[in-house]
Order: sequence, then C-alpha cells, then structure tokens
Amino acid sequence: MYPSVTVDEAIKKGKRIVAIPVLCIMLGSFFLTALLYTQIEFSTRILVACLLGSFAMPWLYWSVMITRWRIWAFENVRNVHELKKRAIKEQLIWKDGSFFENTEIRTADRQKIQILQDKFKKPDVFIDDISVPGEILICYSARKAVFLLLMSLLIAGGATCLMSMKYTRIFSIALIGVALIMAYGAVKKMNNKLPQIILGNQGIQSATAKFYAWSEVVNEDVIAVQSGKTRRYFLVYNYPLGKQRIDIGPLNISRRRLEHLLRIYRGRVNGVKANH
Repeated sequence: MYPSVTVDEAIKKGKRIVAIPVLCIMLGSFFLTALLYTQIEFSTRILVACLLGSFAMPWLYWSVMITRWRIWAFENVRNVHELKKRAIKEQLIWKDGSFFENTEIRTADRQKIQILQDKFKKPDVFIDDISVPGEILICYSARKAVFLLLMSLLIAGGATCLMSMKYTRIFSIALIGVALIMAYGAVKKMNNKLPQIILGNQGIQSATAKFYAWSEVVNEDVIAVQSGKTRRYFLVYNYPLGKQRIDIGPLNISRRRLEHLLRIYRGRVNGVKANH
C-alpha cells in the first residue's frame, strides 16, 4: 500500500498554499505602499522601510509554509525523488545547500524532516500511464506558427505606418526586416510536417540526431533557460559522443507533457512497476 497523493497533486497544493499566497502578499504590499504614499506623504526612510517589508513579509511566509508543505508532501507522496526534482523545477523549493534553501524556518520540524530523509534511500516506484502510446511524433505547432506569422504582419504594418515620419525611417526599416525574418521562420515551420522529436518505448530520435535506444541515452530532461524576462524550455539528452538541445517552444507539446512522456518511456524501459 502506497501513499495516495500523487506528485502532480502535491505540486498543485504547493502552488496553492505557498506560491500563489507569496505572490499575492508581495503585490498587495507594493500596492498598499504605493496607495499610502500617494495619499499620505511620508519620509523616504519610511518608504524604504515599507518597500523592504514588501519583500520581507512574503519571504517570511514562504520560509514557514514551505517547510509545512515539504513535510506533508514527503510524508504522503511515494516517489519523493520525482517530487523533489519537480518541486525545484517549479521553483517551490531550492536545491540542497543553496542560500534560499537555508532560509527555510525548520526549528520546530527539523527532526521530522530528518526522519523523512530515509524515504530517499528507496528508489521511486514506476506507475505506467496506459494513455501514452508506444510512440509519439512531436512536430512544429501550426497554431504557434500562425500566431507568429500574424505577429510579424502586425509589426510590419506598424513599421510601415512609421515610415512617413522623418526621424523613425531607419527604425521602421529595421522593424520590417525583423518582421520579414519572423514571417519567413513561421512559414517555414508551417510547411515542415516532419517530426522534430520521436519518442517511444524503444528510444528517442530528433530531426538533427539519429535514433538511439534508451540504453544509450542519459540525462534526458526538460530544462528552463532564462533570458531577461523570457523563459525558454529545451529538451536535452546525451548520447554516445554527442548531446542534443532542442527548443520545444515552437513544437506542439508542452513542457509538462514532455516531462511526463520522458518519465513514462524511461520507466517502461527500466521495467519497474508498482504493486497495487
């Protein structure tokens, strides 16, 4: 008999009781500070103190509630390795030894957390998903390509309107150039019907790498790459004498779905199934 809470359910609860309240407290604090400052003029020192409090209050809430969630989740979820990996990806918790991980308030619960570490000595149990077929072809998303094409046309149209203005002509030409590149990329993706990734029970293949059996593949994962305010997701995996890094943004699959497929196909290959 295994705990009844799934990894997905635990992650959803973590967002509901930790991540969302933290965001609400932070935004609410900033809004309240701005509102008070417009209504009641107070010194810069008080303003700075209020702004610091807007960071301190959500941080304090997170430090307390993430410990409570951690204990509940690790007690009730069987696959704690998968849970920990997913929680780090979802930015609910931080990697072991990091500065933020050390700010969790665990004074009263340190012994419970230490006891729960014993669960990590056991391997995760694989539970198959029968809805996942033996092979899946992942292609460019026609919907995303059409959206990109429309965006490029809007940019080109706006830039054309600016051409008549004396001091924006060079800027307009540059914008039109960007729009043309975007449009070309969108049309190219719309016309490309070939699978960019093929996943299956036997192995993995991409448009730029031949088929490799799962026994030849290591470190398959979906990683996030932050560039300014933009976050992009990539499928990465290593194979003999090489590695792949594929941007899944233009593809007809979500990050969570791809992560799920990788777990299922790897689990099937390992041949470890849960006993109910």
